[in-house]
Amino acid sequence: MTFWQQLKDRNVVRVAAVYLAGSWLILQVADLIFEAYAFPDGSMRFLIAILAIGFPGALALSWIYQWTPQGLIRDSGEPMDQPRQRSSGRKATLTVVVLAALAIAVLLVGRSIETTEPDAVAIDSAAPPGSIAVIPFDNVSADEATDYFADGLSTELLNLLADVPELRVTGRTSSFYYKDRNLDPRTIGTELNVANILEGEVRKAGDQLRITVALIDTQTGYQVWGDTYDRELADIFDLQNEIAARTVDGLRVTILGEPPQVRQADPEAFDLFLNAGYFYGQRTPDDYRRAVEYLERSIEIDPGFTPAWTLLSSAYVNMTIIGIVPFDEGREQARDAVEQALEIDQDFVFANSARAWQAMYFESDYELAGAFFNRALQLAPGNPTILSNAAVYSSVIGNPEDAVDLTREAIARDPVSPVSWLNLSSQYNRAGRYNDAIAAARKALELRSGMLGAIVNLCEAYLLAEQPERALSCADDIPDAFHQTKTRAFAFTSLGRSPEAQPLITELVDENAAESAFEIARLQAWSGDTDSAFDWLDRAIDERQDILGLASDPMLRSLHADARWDPLLRELRLADDQVSPIRL
Repeated sequence: MTFWQQLKDRNVVRVAAVYLAGSWLILQVADLIFEAYAFPDGSMRFLIAILAIGFPGALALSWIYQWTPQGLIRDSGEPMDQPRQRSSGRKATLTVVVLAALAIAVLLVGRSIETTEPDAVAIDSAAPPGSIAVIPFDNVSADEATDYFADGLSTELLNLLADVPELRVTGRTSSFYYKDRNLDPRTIGTELNVANILEGEVRKAGDQLRITVALIDTQTGYQVWGDTYDRELADIFDLQNEIAARTVDGLRVTILGEPPQVRQADPEAFDLFLNAGYFYGQRTPDDYRRAVEYLERSIEIDPGFTPAWTLLSSAYVNMTIIGIVPFDEGREQARDAVEQALEIDQDFVFANSARAWQAMYFESDYELAGAFFNRALQLAPGNPTILSNAAVYSSVIGNPEDAVDLTREAIARDPVSPVSWLNLSSQYNRAGRYNDAIAAARKALELRSGMLGAIVNLCEAYLLAEQPERALSCADDIPDAFHQTKTRAFAFTSLGRSPEAQPLITELVDENAAESAFEIARLQAWSGDTDSAFDWLDRAIDERQDILGLASDPMLRSLHADARWDPLLRELRLADDQVSPIRL
């Protein structure tokens, strides 16, 4: 008898198959449980090691013993009678098949869970009839430099339709995601969960315009209506009103109020405003400067054009944040511009939101900021930009759950905005919902690969979920030296590897204290050095460094029980009686 035949006769081969199938099932189940309950890093490797060690033992036992109806007996080495051998073989084979089937089922369930973001924004099974996305119009002009006009007209029509409460209009970020993609309207409708899209072409030659527009049903892919308009630039506002009214009619939505009307302005001032919006959207220092130049010329021609004043204010805010305008100068210029906008029209929603942001970021006046954000939400309750800004404010004043609700609402209307998913991941971290934070960060990275903030949020979610080894591995993907060093310092601290963490902290202090005292305070709080953490917070405050989000920062939770925490919040005007929560 050959050795292989002896292995089969003694059921060693079948035991090996049963053991491997059972081990596979155990590992699939463990993978789900370990992830769901945030088991410590290394748990899966430990389990694999145990199963590997047990494998030769199981084979040895199967060689020595036989399982019989009378129980486990020592194998005499005599061949097993054929009926009993066949019965034993059938049972072993059935066991392997059952275990393998169970393992495959668990694997499929696990993959289904992995591809569904926990607590993802709910999407209706059918898009609401009044839902629409305005896809950026194609520029078919001879001059490619007129892209600004096609993009600007698309944005203005989007904002005009968004003024109709009965419609659900997809936000600009998600709509512009489909620029130049040439996808089937049915695909866009599915991805944005909208029943309709508005698309078109723009041809501009001097003051002469030819604009082709079509409303498409995303369920069928068929055109509901379409038309071509030959107009002059002076007629652009009447044309926008006409297109918006025709679109509302095509959507078969009954509106209770008056049809939306565009804000009138001098046509040349409007054209300059659209130019400014194009450069503002590029978000580089030089482009911000060019946007300001166009806006100043627009305002000079038409001083009563509220959107131009508001965009000018936002440009100064961003230029101040990135440091190309001195703080005090930028703050004053931004406030002067937005107050001019509000003086012209106190109900212009974007001016209210801009004033709220300035009160929060520049003035630390959270009561005033809350009042303006609430007013903006009252004017445009479904606008994803307003919802997202109000969510950031809620997080800043220490209400992360409100921030989560607001951002989820924004994402429902702007589902492929990577910045919204980035913000949601941060807010989930602050709310203590770490698995959801991991899923949201991954979604942001799916939409924008290599997004710095999303990778940092993902690493911090692993830290907060007590998975420091994953955080350490995640740090390798961070494309910024400062954040990579900081994240490794956090991870080594969590792992109790102080000799490796301390040099990194020293490096951060030596090279980044002048602008990153707040981050160093977070590290000190995480390591348990409360006194040092408060010292660094004081330095960040004294030097007017960015400390937004301090009230709900999860890395600072160890400081909350300290007697210095509540007075610090009051000093920063973040005590409960010094803020105006968002009215949800």
